[in-house]
Amino acid sequence: MSELTVRELKWFKKHHTIDVGYLEETAPFAYTDDNGKAAGTYVDLLKYTIDHYHLDNKLSYHGYHNVNTMLKDLKKKKVDISVLVSEMPGDRNR
Repeated sequence: MSELTVRELKWFKKHHTIDVGYLEETAPFAYTDDNGKAAGTYVDLLKYTIDHYHLDNKLSYHGYHNVNTMLKDLKKKKVDISVLVSEMPGDRNR
């Protein structure tokens, strides 16, 4: 991995806790495990990124059953980022 840009570093410094929205039923990419915690490859990738760059940020996960609700919260800045948002037939009704 390359180094972070100045713009990226500023973003991380501004967001001590990063609120991450994810769809709960998109295993293996992101899902809520049997213990009620976020899990999956995207969760692992975000943790790796924080560790790799020695960042002090905390990750707070917010699970969603509906992509529209997650996107609304993203626009309202209730979450800072969202993972695995794809437009599939029927997604808007999930």
